Amino acid sequence: MNARGRSWVYAVAAVFFGGLLAFAAHAVKNRGGGARDEGAATTLTVARPEGIRIGDPITIEDLTLFPVFLANQQDPGKMTSLAAALAAGAAEVRELGARDGTPPEPWQIPQGAGGPTVNTLVIANNGDVPIYVLAGTVVKGGNQDRQIAQDFVVGAKSTVPVDAFCVEQGRWTGERDGVGTEGKFAAAEQLAHATVRAAGQYESSQGEVWAEVAKVNSANGKQKASGTLMATLDDATVKGQREALAKRVRDALAKTKPSAELVGMAYAVSGRVKGVRWFASHELFELFEGTLASTAASDALTSRQGAAPKPAPAMAADDVTRFVRDIDAAKAEEKATRAGNVNSYKKAKAGYGSETKYKPKAAPAAVPLSSDYVGK
Repeated sequence: MNARGRSWVYAVAAVFFGGLLAFAAHAVKNRGGGARDEGAATTLTVARPEGIRIGDPITIEDLTLFPVFLANQQDPGKMTSLAAALAAGAAEVRELGARDGTPPEPWQIPQGAGGPTVNTLVIANNGDVPIYVLAGTVVKGGNQDRQIAQDFVVGAKSTVPVDAFCVEQGRWTGERDGVGTEGKFAAAEQLAHATVRAAGQYESSQGEVWAEVAKVNSANGKQKASGTLMATLDDATVKGQREALAKRVRDALAKTKPSAELVGMAYAVSGRVKGVRWFASHELFELFEGTLASTAASDALTSRQGAAPKPAPAMAADDVTRFVRDIDAAKAEEKATRAGNVNSYKKAKAGYGSETKYKPKAAPAAVPLSSDYVGK
């Protein structure tokens, strides 16, 4: 081989081995799950014995997103969300005691008698599909805006009472913004901020809920005379920012693989884990993906207090794993609802956790629906 031929071989070899070394360096860098740009490929790590896997982090400004995967999924049957059922005219959320002409239910709440009660609402499912209501769902209207206090399944063709906490301190009338509510509510397609939800769902403190609502409104520079959380959630500027950030979250999740095993998401704000939620199936997660994305965006925007976001610190999937395991180690307290599900709750130094199981009347045993964690 002449000198020119040898030079060509050496050049090709240099390119090949240079590329190989670069690939190896990239693999070593990402094997530990350090923070990466949104849309990066996902490496899975084992989080729990039943097969839940926490994906590597995806960074979006100060928000760190972790996809959650599960191969061995369970099918709880067809369900819908409260927002979807209300939009379809198949459901109604109303004040306790609101007159509708229906006969009393087995739980013996007198329809058309008495007055509204702050910590109880009624959900009527007039459709043929069970409605799965997530804890922290915000409903506006009635005599006061509220958040639902627990995960809750309303069976088809059934009407049940549900625990709630007020997220509006200064109103107790049937008018909202000058319009009569007739004791009924609309549902926001996102959950209350993590601190607001935890104060109700896990601490059962109305005073703490109001205090956390005030902090959220102050951080966002929004306020209404009634002190409602909707001052922030309904504000046009905040809503536009939230929707833009939530879209980036959903776009990032859409790129994760294997997509059929995507059952939930975790998120951290400025390096602190704020929420983790996964479902029994990919289909059930799809029902609430937009809700969870919007909730994560709300927590991120609130933490900024009107300032520009700072880059998120490096995180790994193990950060979420440790967070979940710390809460899982706490003692569980089981609480039955007045619907078709049973919830268990845990409190730990890192935050709070709950698990929801559902037992349709015709089913031989309860099946898991969701596991949920909220950071302190």
